Amino acid sequence: MTWYCSEITQGFYSSDLKSRYESTDSWPNDAIKITNDQYKALKKALSSGGKKFTVSNGSELNISSVFTNEDLLKQAKVSTSRTIRASFESAVNTPVLIHSAEWNGGMDSALSIDGAIRLAEQAGATDITLFDAANNDHLVDIATGKTIAAAIGIDYQTKFAQKQQLMRAIASASTETELDAIAWS
Repeated sequence: MTWYCSEITQGFYSSDLKSRYESTDSWPNDAIKITNDQYKALKKALSSGGKKFTVSNGSELNISSVFTNEDLLKQAKVSTSRTIRASFESAVNTPVLIHSAEWNGGMDSALSIDGAIRLAEQAGATDITLFDAANNDHLVDIATGKTIAAAIGIDYQTKFAQKQQLMRAIASASTETELDAIAWS
């Protein structure tokens, strides 16, 4: 079997199927014969996407990117956004130090503590047992419990606002250099 390639269609054609292509008038006019090694190299290079091949001097094959600067900027924005989101998730799940204890961070933690306090309050309790990040129990009065829940919530909101500010900066970036300057701190 012999391989052919077409710059116009960016496709590969087997000599075994040439008569079928010709019978449907779909054999490319610019098809050139290539070696098996060239075929394998081209398929490998093109498999990552965003590439095309060109033919020069009738048989010299060249691989080049088909991504525009705009495409590359979009890809960089997606990558930077993922990095910021991952950094945010890591940051909000970091324990928060309140009243000499480390409490689980994040909105879920704040809401869980707030919910437990509300239920205790509705039941007429004045104290509640809360568990810190190390799963140590703390008997606290309702007001202290509210302070803990609020502090965790404020920590979350501060980090969320930082993430949103960075996401807006990513959206408005017009160069990869601008994107490179955007980082979680």
